[in-house]
Amino acid sequence: MAANKPFKHQPLNLDRTQIRLFRLIQTERSGDLAGIITTYDFENCPEYRAVSYTWGPPDPTREISIEGQGLTIRENLWQFLNVARDLAEDWLWIDQVCIDQSVVDERNHQVSLMAMIYANAFEVLLWLGAEADGSGEAMEAINSGAGSMRQYESEVQSLFRRPYWNRLWILQEILMAQNISVICGDQVFAWETLEARFIPQIPRGIEIKISWEEHPVEIDKVALSLIEERASFGGANQRLSYILENFASL
Repeated sequence: MAANKPFKHQPLNLDRTQIRLFRLIQTERSGDLAGIITTYDFENCPEYRAVSYTWGPPDPTREISIEGQGLTIRENLWQFLNVARDLAEDWLWIDQVCIDQSVVDERNHQVSLMAMIYANAFEVLLWLGAEADGSGEAMEAINSGAGSMRQYESEVQSLFRRPYWNRLWILQEILMAQNISVICGDQVFAWETLEARFIPQIPRGIEIKISWEEHPVEIDKVALSLIEERASFGGANQRLSYILENFASL
């Protein structure tokens, strides 16, 4: 796809609480990706989803069309947007698209709003990346239950060793979220599925202490801590220091 010229964001008013939202639109060619970007005062935003993902390596890059102009994005986001074509009518907040990365003041302004952005999204889309290393079997196994997870133990463990889980930003993106869908390749499950697989059925508000033997599969401690945090405290962040310690050891 060849765009006419590079896309240039319209400046935000940094004296106000403004964000941009992105929406995919249908294209005539199946391999192309195109969309529109609109600026909103935060209090007047339409319903939107926020995307939680890792940028990935700087090369290769791809180009999407924004109102006939080209915006360069990294490969991992391109893969997500290809999967997300069914969300063509929905507004999305994606930092790589919705923030003018060339303007430092704007980047800092938007970073200061990120907790609010993720907390107010009606859903957070957690993108683990394209299908690889048996991730399809892992996603199916998690959807199916403990028995399948043990059968595909190495594939499930590989899913939780992906670079996504090493990002410090996921603390607020996951713990502040109202609802989360976990996506890898073309498969998806609700975050509550992870809670059902790894957490005993006990009331929210009761602190959980579980030995590794009680889990169907041993997974990365950061991921498990986040699952336990949301299950126990509904995202209230009461074990944040423990999770941060796990990040510090990575």
